[in-house]
Amino acid sequence: MECHTPANITAKPLTCDNHPGCFALLIDGRIEPDDGKKFEEVVKKNDVKMAVIVLNSPGGTLIAGYAIGTLIREKGYATYVSGGATCGSTCAMIWMAGSPRQIEAKARIGFHAAYTTDKKGRMIGESGMGNALVGSYYAHLGLSDSAIMYLTSASPKEAKWLNPADAKKYNIAVVERSDKQRYLVGPNDNPKPVTATPAPTPPAINLWPPKKTASQSPFCVAVVDPPGRFLILREGPGPEFNVVGTTGTVGKIEADATDGEWTRLMNRGWVRTKYVQPCDGRA
Repeated sequence: MECHTPANITAKPLTCDNHPGCFALLIDGRIEPDDGKKFEEVVKKNDVKMAVIVLNSPGGTLIAGYAIGTLIREKGYATYVSGGATCGSTCAMIWMAGSPRQIEAKARIGFHAAYTTDKKGRMIGESGMGNALVGSYYAHLGLSDSAIMYLTSASPKEAKWLNPADAKKYNIAVVERSDKQRYLVGPNDNPKPVTATPAPTPPAINLWPPKKTASQSPFCVAVVDPPGRFLILREGPGPEFNVVGTTGTVGKIEADATDGEWTRLMNRGWVRTKYVQPCDGRA
């Protein structure tokens, strides 16, 4: 079972063209079963009238995501994924509920079919009931049958990463923005869009500690205690990223970046830091 940090759901006040009750509602981390209720409580406690939902999450519990997305749709809130952030699985469902849906160029939004797990959190297989709920949810958002099939076509072990060409092909409305532009917030029935100050860069309003990759000069690492003979390589620093291969026969390997629990093997991919150490043995 992969470990993820449980979601933090917080409200940050925004100045929105003199509209009261305007907030950035931040969902950062894995979405847990009680998060639908937590999100609703944050909305009520802060009397949120207008909002943009800023997302950074690998996904999580389907029912909680369904509840959050349904409330976002009812309230007419906007959604946003900033550059460098990942919004996968259940998080992507939530993002789809936004009016509008906003994204920066280097953001990653991934979709796949619903699945069930055992008591230890291990994947068992696809969930017919879960996929029916997801399909109904997307239909209520106004998506076409072809768009729904596209968003649920990847297996639970894979991801369909949304790109501009597919968004256009399946008529999925997306607003692409830069980190220097202001948020669009909702609901908004006026001809002139309501924007929020300050600009939507995470450091500007302290959305969450931004995830940074510390690039370094190439350095030598040695593999220690691999789970089997090889290590799985991923295209990014996290279990939500696609598998790109294995290390092959393990031994001393050059690395060129670290990101918390993950280390990038040079020209290969990312592995968990706990399975490698500097060649001189020092931490």
